[in-house]
Formats: sequence, C-alpha cells, structure tokens
Amino acid sequence: MSDLEVRRESELSAEECKRFASPALKHHALYARHSTERTQAFMAKVYRSGRLLGLAPVIRMARFRATLLLEPEVRRRLDPWMGPFARKTTYLVDTSFMGFQYAQPFLVLDPADFETVRGAVVAHLRASTDAATLMVFEPLGDPSWSRALGAGQFKSLPYVHADLSGCATTDDYLVKLDQKRRKNWRSDRRVFEREGGSFEVHEPPLAPELVRTLHGCLIQSSEKNAELTVPYQDLMLHPGAFAEASQTAVVARVDGQVAGFFAGFRNGDVFQQCHGGFNYAHAHRLKAYPNLINASIEHAISLGCRELTMGPLNNEAKRRAGRMMPMMASWWSRGALDRFLMRRLLLERMQFHQGSLEN
Repeated sequence: MSDLEVRRESELSAEECKRFASPALKHHALYARHSTERTQAFMAKVYRSGRLLGLAPVIRMARFRATLLLEPEVRRRLDPWMGPFARKTTYLVDTSFMGFQYAQPFLVLDPADFETVRGAVVAHLRASTDAATLMVFEPLGDPSWSRALGAGQFKSLPYVHADLSGCATTDDYLVKLDQKRRKNWRSDRRVFEREGGSFEVHEPPLAPELVRTLHGCLIQSSEKNAELTVPYQDLMLHPGAFAEASQTAVVARVDGQVAGFFAGFRNGDVFQQCHGGFNYAHAHRLKAYPNLINASIEHAISLGCRELTMGPLNNEAKRRAGRMMPMMASWWSRGALDRFLMRRLLLERMQFHQGSLEN
C-alpha cells in the first residue's frame, strides 16, 4: 500500500459531495465541523497517487472512560475503582452521525476499491499513537476480514427499520401489519387525539425559536435516559450542529406546547431519523413516542419512501414498530491488559453487546 495515503479531514468539497451524493455523509461532515475537545468527528479519506478512492466516517473519543459503557448495575460496581484507569482514546468507524445509515461505513467511488479503502483506513487508525481501542460497526456479515487482523467480534445492538415498500397510503401500511400492531397503532392514535394532540411537519431550514425548543426536548430526553451512555453524546447534542442540520422535524403539540419531535432527512428512498426528544410534562399522556414514530412513518410514505430508519434498538416502542436489522462490531485493543479485560470481564457486560457471532 506504499502508494496509498490516508488524510483526516472534516470537510467535503463540492466535488466530493457531488460524487458521493450522500445526504448522510454531509450530515457527518456537519458534526465534524462542530467537533468538541472530547469528541472529534472526521473523515478518513484514502488516496492513491493523489486520486480519491473512498473514505470512512470516524469518531475519536479522547480519553473516554470506557467503564461508562457497562450495563448500569455492573457499572455501579466496577466504575468507582476501574474507571480512573479506563480513560483511553477510542476510535469508532460507524454511521452514528450519518443518521445511523444501515450500510458499510467504508464508502468508495468504485466498488473494486472497497477492500483497499477498508484496509487502508483500519491500518491508519490502528497505527495512531493515541489509539487504545478501535471499533468498527457494520451490518452483520462475514467477519473474516477483521479476524484475519486479530480482531474480536460480537453482535451489537440492531438498528430498527419500518418497511414501507409497496405503500402509497397509510392504509396500505396498516394492512401489512399483524393484527396486534394494527390495534396498537389505532389505540395509540386515539389516546393522542383524545388528549388534544396534533402533528406538524417542519421542513428545513427550521425557525430559530423552534430549533431552541426542539433542542430543549433533546436535552430532556438525554437527561431522562442517563442510564444509557452514549459515548459521543456531547457532540450529538451540540446546539450549533443541531441548529445547522438540514433536517425535517415531525412535531407533536398539545395546548400550544411542543410535546416531542422526531427529526430526519431523506436519503434517496429512505427517510433516516437522526434526532428525537420529548417534553416530559406532556409526552406521556399523549403517548408521544409511539405516535411520533407512526406520524414519521406517515410522512415517509407521503414522500414515496420505502423505508423509515430509527437508529439502534434502545427502547420497546422501537421494537414494536419495526424490524430488526442485525449489526456486528469488530474491536482491537493495543495493550495486552486491555485485551484481556475486554475478553474476560467487560465485553459481554457492555450495553451494546448482543452476543457472540458464533451463536
């Protein structure tokens, strides 16, 4: 690979935007521009003799306390004594800032260059002197490429999608559901309407006052779900990035107040959710979560989309609304002690660990 060069860049040129034609990648680049001291997002771009072959979205978490990712009960026991020694810099290659796109995180301009780009990015990140751990998240598939490099693998939290294929109307979609899901949809909507709820769809650019209100809901949800650690949360919640994002907001209101929202963007024939949050003074009585999922499905159908994505499975409302898209992760740790602790003690107790690939 002597003729290959990997560059870390936070911007996409106009030509790169045109060639990759990916709203999801532009979303990652937006967050890269707002990187924080603790969390840096960037793109690892692979060149051969000055010609761009492809790239990967990367998140660098500086001296992140990895014990915070343990299941809550285990974290309470282990973090007080292990946490101070677990502050290590971790690199993630995944699509979290791409609206959790269910696709390989290695993007190429020519499919023939896929393995070259993947190999170059992984080698570059593993060679980083500050990298204690590297993790690659991708759709479940053949893990032999990372096993050949000495990596460990596991099943990680699946992503959740709603299948809208063949649906021109909401009624078309409801017909596809089993009886229980169809009953739940209608029951949830009756509660919403009885409590005086209403939906609004706001296209970008969003009004500044609405942005502030929705960001407040985002913060509320983050604080409400403090048991679930999102390692790059400081960047995911960045007010500047949120305000600049080109996102459509599906908003639930009651008594003139925002009760919650889902936000996302269209990527071809897929509508990808990238944010969601709630005002808990009103959300529960409206059953805002399942109703916003359903309202987002209705909006995606109106756009002619074949699928709505909802990110990782982290609550029951998503489980009831969609189908599970399996994910896997590959991981390397530089230090022998770190590798031992991960394999023997920590890995199976991580919040996102869903089992061995051998099962």
